[in-house]
Amino acid sequence: MLGVAFLVSIAFAFENCSGVKFTAVPNSQNGLNNTNGNVTTTGGGLCTLSSVTVPINILFVVDQSGSNAVETQDAGTETCLVANLVGCAPPTDPNKTFRGGSITTFFTDNQNNTSFSWGFLGFSNDRAQSLIGSRASFGNASAMQNAINKFYNETDQGDTPYLAALSSAQTAIADDPCE
Repeated sequence: MLGVAFLVSIAFAFENCSGVKFTAVPNSQNGLNNTNGNVTTTGGGLCTLSSVTVPINILFVVDQSGSNAVETQDAGTETCLVANLVGCAPPTDPNKTFRGGSITTFFTDNQNNTSFSWGFLGFSNDRAQSLIGSRASFGNASAMQNAINKFYNETDQGDTPYLAALSSAQTAIADDPCE
């Protein structure tokens, strides 16, 4: 049984071994309460993501269920036996263009920041698994590149276990030795 056909890719960033707390800085130039990509710390001072020097864990949680790859029906709960039938929904990301492209772009832009540790959880078939390694939740840039490659080489299939994904993300964050 396949889950509802939603494209899900979540990224978490959290501080590792630091007392620094980041908050968004409102963009006061146009009077709107949006952010301009800068953050400020509780101790004061501005920084950008590329200039962060405290340890930060970046965790991607990505749907790898079958609704990304095959046509579905009945609100995404069943695979269409014959493609293009009335009532069949197209796959949400069959070539992993949206999910993989967004992650790859962010990683490519930030992979040289040695303050970052990288995590990548994929979820389908009633479980979530770390693509970084069997025991590790987070790794260096090389481990993340391997995880991205693994993601592209795995077949999207099965159902969409959101609870397993969120539970695994919570465990990865809670098990961080510095939090």
